[in-house]
Amino acid sequence: MIFKNIKLQFWSLDIVFAVIIFGIVLTIMFYIWFNINSNLSAAYTNKNIILQTQNHQVSQNLLTAGIPNNWEMQINTTNTLTWGGITIGLSSSQKNINFSILKIYALMAMVNYNYSYAQQILGLSYNYYITITSSSLNLSIGKNPKLNGAKTINIETKSIFIDGQTATLKTIIWSS
Repeated sequence: MIFKNIKLQFWSLDIVFAVIIFGIVLTIMFYIWFNINSNLSAAYTNKNIILQTQNHQVSQNLLTAGIPNNWEMQINTTNTLTWGGITIGLSSSQKNINFSILKIYALMAMVNYNYSYAQQILGLSYNYYITITSSSLNLSIGKNPKLNGAKTINIETKSIFIDGQTATLKTIIWSS
């Protein structure tokens, strides 16, 4: 054998020093890993809470008539200067959930003219997509999350009426 005449020297101080260095490095790695992981988890959770809160707020606002009640008559849908001081609601009056088709089309025109400014008027900091569907109606307002690479989505669905016909209002708030 080749190793017959080789003498090895082993000091206990060397092994103690190696174990301490290894332990310190391992502790630092675990600390960094768990810190990054918890920060990502907190950021994701906060985003979901904000999406959910904003979605609930906008869907509740849409169920009202808005402020003023006839906001669609007081604005020019192609002039953002006239959009100030309104709250968008799609109901015909404050007391029912019968949506006004005129208000729906006014909101569609606003979003088609200036998506970002309409987003501010709706009180949203994330992207939005609103659908109104019934047996004879299929309207969509905003950016479709499926076509725009959405990663986080919050959906809220409400039953409404349009001209006495049952319909569904779906608000989707999303981020990419």
